[in-house]
Amino acid sequence: KEHLKVLGTHFNVNAYEEDAVIKTTLLEGSVQVTTLTGKVILKPGEQVRQDKQGKMHVVQADITKVMAWKQNMFYFNDTDIKSIMNTLSRWYDIKVEYKSDAVKCLAFGGIFSRRANVSSIIEPLEKNWQKVCSTIIKNRIPLETESGSNVRLGEKIK
Repeated sequence: KEHLKVLGTHFNVNAYEEDAVIKTTLLEGSVQVTTLTGKVILKPGEQVRQDKQGKMHVVQADITKVMAWKQNMFYFNDTDIKSIMNTLSRWYDIKVEYKSDAVKCLAFGGIFSRRANVSSIIEPLEKNWQKVCSTIIKNRIPLETESGSNVRLGEKIK
């Protein structure tokens, strides 16, 4: 569990049950983040990542990625497929089924409008990975690889 003490600031918190970490990013001002394992005071441009055990790690934030939602965009930068699909699942109310563990090792980069149809996001993923098979069936997307290959791509698509 995370506690925030706001000290006059602009910040963003990303905390979803299905995600492995809670991310708190400071844009300006000051924020104190406290967990069972300690506390940190963030400086502008920093992000604290807290895992399920409460362990915190401070990193420099990718502000463009963190704030893309305010521009009504999805921003993926060498993002693993599980994180991408978690984001799309929340936004489009879809269920993702992983037919093989190999597909979870893939990564992708791209910028997409949140107003876009989910298939217009999935299709470029398939074209770039060339090993991912998916078919949108009602509100489900089964993902699998053709060869079980662990491919990582970071090509940007707009």
